[in-house]
Amino acid sequence: MDAAMQGVLIGAAATALGGVLAWFGAKTQAKSALRAVEMQARAQRDDGLWQMRRDAHAVFLRSVETFRSATAQVIACQDFADDHPRHERARSDFDRAFDQFEAAFKEVHHECSVLALSVEDKEERAARVLGARVDECFEAMGRRVGAAEGERMSAETALDASTAALARGIREYVTGVRAILKG
Repeated sequence: MDAAMQGVLIGAAATALGGVLAWFGAKTQAKSALRAVEMQARAQRDDGLWQMRRDAHAVFLRSVETFRSATAQVIACQDFADDHPRHERARSDFDRAFDQFEAAFKEVHHECSVLALSVEDKEERAARVLGARVDECFEAMGRRVGAAEGERMSAETALDASTAALARGIREYVTGVRAILKG
């Protein structure tokens, strides 16, 4: 074999070896690119799930705040109706406020159920605890509205205690959920 032929064979072998090395390099690069895409997709999915959980908590909390506001409105309307029994709109304003109060109560429980579809068990338990505080306020309001003259003060005291417990429950819920979502 002469020198020219040896050169051709060495060149062909080097070209083949270079092609094999390039193929392995391209394969490794493709795998790395695929891993990067998978990691990005997973991060986007996790971000989407986090956003869904946060939104579910926000909607539930808004319903609790609406209930708390409706509670204050019923108290104000009942007090006005008691102080001005002959006022032409006092009773209708109270009835409207009480209807909104009942609707807000139902909405809290609806949003709590919807929240359960979107969050972890620990978060759902926190929402159920806050929902129980809403239940206590609802029951205390029922006792206040239906209280006879002599029972009114104790019913008001119970309602005040339950609304204070609800306010504390809201703060605890927000603090707990914030910690969970940060974690």
